[in-house]
Amino acid sequence: MLPTLPPLFLNSLPKAGTYLLNRVLEGLTRYTCAGIRITSTTLEGRDDPAGSILVGVGDPHRKKRSDFIQLIEKVQPAMYIYGHLPFSQATCAVLESRKMRMVVIVRDPRAVVCSLTHFVLSKKDHRLHKHFAALPNMDAQLVLAIKGMDPRPENGFTRLLPIAERFESVVRWRNWSDSTLVLFEDLVGPKGGGSSKAQLSTLKSILRYIGYDLDEQEKVVVSRSISSE
Repeated sequence: MLPTLPPLFLNSLPKAGTYLLNRVLEGLTRYTCAGIRITSTTLEGRDDPAGSILVGVGDPHRKKRSDFIQLIEKVQPAMYIYGHLPFSQATCAVLESRKMRMVVIVRDPRAVVCSLTHFVLSKKDHRLHKHFAALPNMDAQLVLAIKGMDPRPENGFTRLLPIAERFESVVRWRNWSDSTLVLFEDLVGPKGGGSSKAQLSTLKSILRYIGYDLDEQEKVVVSRSISSE
């Protein structure tokens, strides 16, 4: 009899490896995506200054607990959702009530800063694009990605928290008993600049954490699959 796989939340700060984790879960064919991505624009237009649930890492928004629960209740066993959630006890309580586990992936903040800068510049519809594009050079753009920006009238009240705060808000999930934390650099594999040994070790730890058992040959197949994309 196959074990029941727990519902999962794949969490990170933007440009830190969320989609790499998605590919890992897609390699485990019994998991399917619930089609829910949790970011600062989730439940757009339904912010609540008194809300207890923080959603989004670069520009966290407060949401009503009841609205967040409605989203989480759609996630059944052997399904996963993904996104960017800063740590909070209120969010822990909701996830625990649904018996949901979390896999957190973090990446060298220097790589996150570079990746975010290039990504924002390539997306003209991104909320930060005009602020990055207005700067005179890449050095200034990287400084913005590092230091962030406070919401002011002259920037349209756009906010980006400093990279140190964004990173810490996600890393704090490691202290939650129903989470496990992995490194992007360990999971990415040799085609992404990592090693096969670290990738397989990390893959095994993820599978062990969620109670999914693959034999050694299957682990190698999955690791090759996620490294080739």
